[in-house]
Amino acid sequence: MPIDREGTLTKAEKYLRQGRLDLAIPEYERVVEDQPHDWNTANTLGDLFIRASQPDRAIAIYERIADHLLAEGFAPKAAGVFKKILKVAPTDEKAHLQLAQISARQGLLAEARSYLNAVLARRQGRGDSVGVDDVLIRLGALDPLDFAARLNAAGAIARGGDPLLAAATFREIHDDLLEAGREAEAIDALRAARPFLAKGSSGGERHPALMMALLELEVRDRNVPASRDLVSELLSLDAGLQPRILALAGSFAGSSLAAATACVDAVADQAVASGDYQGAAAVVRQFARLGPGRTGALLKLVELCMDAGFESDTYDAQAQLADAYLESGQVAEARGILEDLAAREPWDTVHLDKLRQALLLLNVPDVDNVIARIVNSGSDEDVEGLQVKVSAPPVIQPAPAPPVPQPAPAPQEPKPAPMEIDLTSILVDLRGMEMPASPPPPPPQDLDRVFATIRANAERQDEADNSAEYMALARTYMEMGLTGEAVAALQNAVTGTACRFEAAAALGKLTAEQGDLLGAVEWFERGAEVPAPSVEEGRALLYDLGATLERLGESARALAVFLELQADAGDYRDVTLRVATLARSQTGD
Repeated sequence: MPIDREGTLTKAEKYLRQGRLDLAIPEYERVVEDQPHDWNTANTLGDLFIRASQPDRAIAIYERIADHLLAEGFAPKAAGVFKKILKVAPTDEKAHLQLAQISARQGLLAEARSYLNAVLARRQGRGDSVGVDDVLIRLGALDPLDFAARLNAAGAIARGGDPLLAAATFREIHDDLLEAGREAEAIDALRAARPFLAKGSSGGERHPALMMALLELEVRDRNVPASRDLVSELLSLDAGLQPRILALAGSFAGSSLAAATACVDAVADQAVASGDYQGAAAVVRQFARLGPGRTGALLKLVELCMDAGFESDTYDAQAQLADAYLESGQVAEARGILEDLAAREPWDTVHLDKLRQALLLLNVPDVDNVIARIVNSGSDEDVEGLQVKVSAPPVIQPAPAPPVPQPAPAPQEPKPAPMEIDLTSILVDLRGMEMPASPPPPPPQDLDRVFATIRANAERQDEADNSAEYMALARTYMEMGLTGEAVAALQNAVTGTACRFEAAAALGKLTAEQGDLLGAVEWFERGAEVPAPSVEEGRALLYDLGATLERLGESARALAVFLELQADAGDYRDVTLRVATLARSQTGD
């Protein structure tokens, strides 16, 4: 049966006026029990318990009131009640934790951190390791820029028995540190995650995203066997990861070449296992074009082309491998390949010139006869004294042998003069080949200058190839959301003429997205200096340039760009509106 609330409260107040708390408290309790949502009366009852030196009963009532206010969305009022609790019981952990949560929601991170640190200190003091980890996780969730707290939280998650979540947390910290430009700390975070990345989830399953993070770490640390094994495992889990693996290998081709090459080898082996020799060769060929020190990849390419029976591709790969050997000073290895190429394609003077270079560097005597025997190795004819016609004579000549006295020929039987035999003619006769008329050999010149020209031409070709490869790599990075890596690849691609427009346009957009509008304008202007691949792409770049100038406040320059675009394309996008707006800003209307 409901009580007479008003009469009961009047009686309670009368007892209070008389100073009789022992009689007033039961009356207030009757009202609260009958009407539990009468929060004002409950608050008064809590205050009376404090006056009556019954703090525990007061705290219980305050907590019920605060929880209700918090659930109803009255966080500031709830915070006030929790603070009342702390005045009564300064060590109350629930009040500290709730106040930390409310402060964090209000953006008062310093206050939230203060409440949590108070609880952390007490739990550390009593040796409550589980409770300590709980607070560390809460501290790590407060501020995304507090990387030290986030790392402590990741360790606490790992100790809590969830290595998959711990690994993901470490990886997220690594990515955020990289974005903040703190690469060394990012690598440390990834290394701290190594045990959890390798372990996987508590059920033993391996997560491809975390395995990719571990692969990056193994490649960075030049761990060749682990890198190869991880790639094989990743591709068995998800073949769609191949572009990401190749992009990762490409980004470390300069700093961790052996491990990066191992990744590419594993991808190629996977393609071969499925019978795709063309795909395997394409993967290795693309990686080999990325830069110097590529002999390992080219060896793999030669092996693949030979196994697949790609004869012309094999010769091309051999030629590239020989060049790589010469560049790296491995002249003996280059000689072996060039001898094989010269024997198979004796009409190719490029092979002969490079073979001559290798023989001279190795101080091989009588270079001309050596080359003659090599290119004619399939013939039974005696080629002693044969003079080989190649595009450049040697700079280094062996010391001439002393003349050997010869008996004078009998007057009545004059001996015919020695015949100079042209190697090309002999090869035609021996092999039944019809050789096209070849141009006369160039005049003798310095051999070093000949090969310097060859190298310069090759380097120019490599630069063009590299430009396209870097552009392809940049597109992969942009699809993966790896902005920093994409920018680095684009900066390499923009140096070549073939991809300069596309690379500059992409750099302009990425730089603008990062807030560097001046830098974006520079890239857009650099792209505008070269012909666009299509009319639409050229217009799009001009539009982006004008819009960026407008954002910078460069109204006059922006207006000039949009007027040029309007003259060319008419009512392109919202150019007409922009021109009108900018024109008014210039005239002050």
